[in-house]
Amino acid sequence: MALYVIILCLAFLLAGVEFMRLRSQDKIWLFAAMIGVMALVAGLRRPYVDRDYENYAMTFGFMQYLPWKDILSAYSTYNMELGYIFLNKLFSSLGFSFGAFLFLYELALGVVLARLIYKYSPYPLITLCLYVSLFYFIRDFTQIRFAFGCILMLYGLFKLSEAEKGAGWTLLICAGLLHNAAWIGIFIPLCYSLFYNRWLYLLFPPLGYIISLFHPMYLISHFVGLPEQITRYMMASVKISSGLMGYLFAFLLMIFGVFHYQKMKELFGVKFDYLFIALSLGVFFGLMFLNFPIMQRVSGALITASIFYIAFILRLLSEKKWYGYRDVFAFSVVLMYLYYGFRYILVSHILQPYF
Repeated sequence: MALYVIILCLAFLLAGVEFMRLRSQDKIWLFAAMIGVMALVAGLRRPYVDRDYENYAMTFGFMQYLPWKDILSAYSTYNMELGYIFLNKLFSSLGFSFGAFLFLYELALGVVLARLIYKYSPYPLITLCLYVSLFYFIRDFTQIRFAFGCILMLYGLFKLSEAEKGAGWTLLICAGLLHNAAWIGIFIPLCYSLFYNRWLYLLFPPLGYIISLFHPMYLISHFVGLPEQITRYMMASVKISSGLMGYLFAFLLMIFGVFHYQKMKELFGVKFDYLFIALSLGVFFGLMFLNFPIMQRVSGALITASIFYIAFILRLLSEKKWYGYRDVFAFSVVLMYLYYGFRYILVSHILQPYF
């Protein structure tokens, strides 16, 4: 586990560099180096490191027997999204091994992540630290479709906020083709266009918790019915509810945003609105399906917005009258996220030792 701990510590040190008086070019090099380390470690991992490696490798191996004409029907066979199946088939047809495909996939993921963070985060080093702590060790290893889907979804939302509709909708569609949970991103701009009241969206998280008390998935299963892919997880998920504190923190971030809405809107425009809606719906779905891990993917995709939302808050706290609170808030948030990172590594047993 030493390698994972080293990566977490590097991320923490990198966040500390954010407020140091270094040249912008030096920070860019540090940022790029960290992205490179992340891509290399995830892309060159061995089969025993994460629990889904063998399933992905087996699916890739089957691609040589899958005719191109059957691509559209492969979703039900392999239980993986069409976009990911297409990439598997393409690289298999070109003669790549699964190891080579995985390395290039993780490298592409790192490049897109770097572009996304450095373009849209006011504090890219801190945002990268938050990503490493909360998402990297689970998504970039065991949930590689989900990881890329979430990144593309956020990229698409930011593009739409800049009125780049063609690029935005294309990215959202590509995100959904990589992981079904990322389709939720399409509803963010629709919610903003059709009905947007920040006070209304602030009510969604407590409403989600109230609904959870009535066990909605079991009610839906009883009265409407659910696909077998979902119902097989229900019995295994009854006792799982570890995300309450994270959702509470996200809700507190929303409250801060509501009371400083005008300034946030002035600084970030529609970007802030999209992130606010994403957090609202993410916490709503997360609390409503708190004991149902398979549905937490939808919430998780939306909660990815938090790493940018926090950077936006830090930018607001950089204003003269708030300046004394910025470093305290940044340090506290980074420490909290590092706790989650260490929990993933040392407690959850999601990953095995790298060497």
